[in-house]
Amino acid sequence: MSVHVTADWHEIGSGQFFRKTELYLMEWQGTRDRSGIDLENFALVGASYGGPIAIIRDESKVTRVTVAIPPKPIISIYNATGRLISAINWDSGVLVKMGWSSSEDLICIQEDGNILVYSLFGQLKDTVHCFSGTGSKQKAYEAEIFYTMKGTGVAYLTTKQNFIVINDYKLAKTRTFHRVPGEGLFSAWAVISAKETKILAARDGCLFLIDPGHCSELKPIFSFSGADGINPPNITYISVSLNGEHLALFTDTGLLWLGAGNCETKYAEIPTSINKRPKQIVWCGKEGVLVNWDSIPTLLLVDREGQKLTFPMDSKFYLAPEIDSVRLITNSYHEIVQRVPEDTRLIFGIGSLAPGSWLLEAYKEFHQRTSKADEYIRCITNIEKAVEQCISAAGYEFHPQNQKLLMRAAHFGKLWLTKYNTESYVHMAQMLRIINAVKDYKIGIPLTFTQLEHMRVSVLIDRLLLRRHYALAYAMAENLRLPDPTGRSRVLAHWACYKVGQMHIEDGRLANEIYAKLKSDTGVSYSEIAEKAFELGRKKLALSLAQYEMRKSVQVSLFLKLGDRKRALEKAVESGDSNLIYDCLFKIRKEIPLSDFQILVRTYPTAYTLYVNYSRITNLEAARRIFEIDDDFPSLAELFIHESTTEKRLESRISSLQSAQQMYVKAEGGSQTKDYRKGKYEFLGSSCEEEIKLLKQQQTLEQQFGLPFMNLSLRETLKRLLMNKETKGAEKMRADFKVTDRVFWLIRISSLGEVRDWTELEKLSKQKKIPGGFEDFVEVSLQYGNVEEALKYLPKVKEDLQVKYYVEAGCYETAADIAFAQKDEMNLQYIYSKCVTVDREVALKVKTMIENVKPSNPSGSAIQIW
Repeated sequence: MSVHVTADWHEIGSGQFFRKTELYLMEWQGTRDRSGIDLENFALVGASYGGPIAIIRDESKVTRVTVAIPPKPIISIYNATGRLISAINWDSGVLVKMGWSSSEDLICIQEDGNILVYSLFGQLKDTVHCFSGTGSKQKAYEAEIFYTMKGTGVAYLTTKQNFIVINDYKLAKTRTFHRVPGEGLFSAWAVISAKETKILAARDGCLFLIDPGHCSELKPIFSFSGADGINPPNITYISVSLNGEHLALFTDTGLLWLGAGNCETKYAEIPTSINKRPKQIVWCGKEGVLVNWDSIPTLLLVDREGQKLTFPMDSKFYLAPEIDSVRLITNSYHEIVQRVPEDTRLIFGIGSLAPGSWLLEAYKEFHQRTSKADEYIRCITNIEKAVEQCISAAGYEFHPQNQKLLMRAAHFGKLWLTKYNTESYVHMAQMLRIINAVKDYKIGIPLTFTQLEHMRVSVLIDRLLLRRHYALAYAMAENLRLPDPTGRSRVLAHWACYKVGQMHIEDGRLANEIYAKLKSDTGVSYSEIAEKAFELGRKKLALSLAQYEMRKSVQVSLFLKLGDRKRALEKAVESGDSNLIYDCLFKIRKEIPLSDFQILVRTYPTAYTLYVNYSRITNLEAARRIFEIDDDFPSLAELFIHESTTEKRLESRISSLQSAQQMYVKAEGGSQTKDYRKGKYEFLGSSCEEEIKLLKQQQTLEQQFGLPFMNLSLRETLKRLLMNKETKGAEKMRADFKVTDRVFWLIRISSLGEVRDWTELEKLSKQKKIPGGFEDFVEVSLQYGNVEEALKYLPKVKEDLQVKYYVEAGCYETAADIAFAQKDEMNLQYIYSKCVTVDREVALKVKTMIENVKPSNPSGSAIQIW
């Protein structure tokens, strides 16, 4: 039913196991003679998380030029199964180091310090110049690539034995670390990239911890000293775990030292009897290290307890570290080495009595329909724990048969639980489906469950898109129901951007093909696809795709970027968003001459109206030119009137108003100044005429009385004359401007109130003919704070208004008596609302009055009120 799980287990120590499991048989496609790759002649680097492999001819070895080994260096990029992805003809400088970034870009470091960045498909993406300003005579002697929270970093050891570090190669911000005292070459060094980037370097038996500002010596405890028995041995290799917490040192005496990253704690010290410097020492998660010697066909595994395990190898190999394991790549196969996970050991270990082990055996018996299934189930003390162990162990298995066996056992165990949260079960089923899909030979990404959880599904989808596996990425996003923008829409957008790069497909057919695929997904942004097409020189295709963009603001900006101003303005007008239309107009105006701009805008009335309104506010000259071209005389008149209000000189103001008059004449189709009379613009033309007359009279008044009259309205001018006892002048202006008796009367009363001439106000009230009522006298008196004066005129006010004015005067009792006598409940309510917060006693009496005037008590005289 299943692949034998423990067949590849290797015991190390007491009860601890490591396993070496085959992932793929290497295909090594793309070699010229199809004979495969001999790693003995090549340098190899593998990306983390089951990433691609890059190989190049090892220049340090003398090799015979053959069909498989060309004379010029070629960097070949393969997936994990050995399928060729791309090849790069290396014709740049001396290659010091090659490695992978966290985003799966190939990083090539040259002797001059420059970093060349290639995509997975061999395209040069960027060249980063790093040594500018650090001393032109320095060259990179060695280099290391490391990972930080900020990105991918590069550390250099220069020919002058200085350390230069870049925490993110994209920023190219170099830092020179503190110089180590003394002279001589470093025998080994490594980068620690935990919270802060530091460097461990060894020289002359000493180990130094270096950062930009300090250099301190570490003293790891060696049980065996140097040849003289006193001096510490010379360190020839330093290996730091990926999390920076564990350290491995190898000495020239063949001693392997394992301990904490700060060297304060020693785990183990193992003599290997091999003095030669290893080619690689790689941490297997945090459980131990794997050692690879170039000249010895043996793989040495040492755990933190000092226990050793040796694997004989039939060819040269390369170790690729992972967060929980190590991938082993040889000429023929691709394997993974890791410590057997605890749940897997508990379930499949010989003689195990763990709940998960009993549950698995119970399921096997149940599948064979034997009665032992019930016996095994009864042996399980904690079924829920057994289910969780089976689910966890399924995640650590590489073979689908074993995964299915464990998941079915977990499903069988769930049936015995009345309450069980299936979230972990469903999650594991989804993750296993993903792991098995990407592990397929055609995809070639061998991930463990731990790696997938650490990297996240969204990052895995990014890597599938990078490899152009769009169908799998889409199916994965759909199956997991990932929300946008990380879900299906993003996959479709990437697919479309790839399609526009296929230059052999005709623009119209390709646009229809992309729309047919994307039209059902409303979350796709066509702007990104159109911009990609435009970058590739396919403007016609970009314009076709821009038509499908649903967001008007993005669509308008896109059309402007593509140079189609007419369609941009059309879409802006269709949106109905005035801000978007204005934004479009401003951008177009900057790009084309004014004459062409005005011709374009006139074809869209809405945009034209907004442009004219904006010009009226910000650019009167532009507005004037527009109105002159359109023969829009009323609008020209409005501009002249506006100018008259901003001019300081009287002559200029009058001239502007006269020009406005003339525009109204032209608007009526006449030629004489008075031709606007009895026409559509009679009122406006007459207003200009009267304003001119007012300005001239105000100038005369200022010269006559030495008082400011300019810029006052006609009403304010009359009021100022009356306040200064110039009654005759006011009467003359009243006659000139045909001010009505009622209006002039109100101006006169108001002027007397403002100067507090109550005697003259009383004389006016005694005239036989009063235009209006005594209400005007009351209002003026109250306005200027003279309640006593107002009380003189209140008895003469109309009865229906007396309550209102008595309340305004603060005479609530009198107002209440009048309202009560009139049996007016609404007025009583009004009085109550006004006095309730001012005079509680009067408010209570008014409330009693309200009760008396209600229909239930029509007489209103049965209760004593005051």
